[in-house]
Amino acid sequence: MKLHSMQPRFDLEGEPKFLFTHVILHDGNDYYSAQVPKRPIRDEDISKICSHPSLRKIPLEHIWPKMEYDLTICADPERPGVYIKRPRLTGYKGSACLSLWLLQEARICELVVKRPHKNVAQYLGCVVENDRITGLCFEKYEETLEDRLLDGRSVNNEDCLLQISAGLDHLHSLDIVHNDMRLDNVMFKTRDDDVPVIIDFDSCAIRGCPLPDKRRLLPDGVCTAEFKNDDYGLDMLHKELGTCVRGNASEFS
Repeated sequence: MKLHSMQPRFDLEGEPKFLFTHVILHDGNDYYSAQVPKRPIRDEDISKICSHPSLRKIPLEHIWPKMEYDLTICADPERPGVYIKRPRLTGYKGSACLSLWLLQEARICELVVKRPHKNVAQYLGCVVENDRITGLCFEKYEETLEDRLLDGRSVNNEDCLLQISAGLDHLHSLDIVHNDMRLDNVMFKTRDDDVPVIIDFDSCAIRGCPLPDKRRLLPDGVCTAEFKNDDYGLDMLHKELGTCVRGNASEFS
């Protein structure tokens, strides 16, 4: 077996305390999960992990959903300029959540690919192996809005926010609510590009539907996908960039 990925887990109540390292191993098309009480994990540890009592094989249906007939398949996922988004297997918790989230995002992206917009990430289709979706393909973007600000480079705040707002308006025209508008969910194709693009559709939902589990931004008590959720997120971006073009968070007050 080979090491696929790993992530340390901490008890964050009070002073952070190390709990275990969540290790993902793979052997061909098979994946295994283990909780190992040490860090870091080195190659020489793999043989011991293979006999660790916590090691469990991950059912494929828990991470890769079945392909659906009406979803787009990416014609050439390995070509330059393509980014393949795959489930983060260290987030596996013994259920089919990773698979469900991947399928939900693929369904949302299917709506987006039929009506592209310059301020919304260009979706290219699914990666399919053995009739299962193993990743989602997008045009590759180089840096986030957060990266650009941390670098201290200038951003035309008003124009940037107007373009992000245009991207959100387009998603809303498709009845899609993003639910997670943050600095690192806005990207640019190159370091010199000035066209912001909304990315990351795993928090998206159709207007009026329950919120997906994968979202971080919204206040407590928000339970459904509504356009005002994105107005709240855009308002947070206004504050980060030090200007205000549209939207407010008053409906959540």
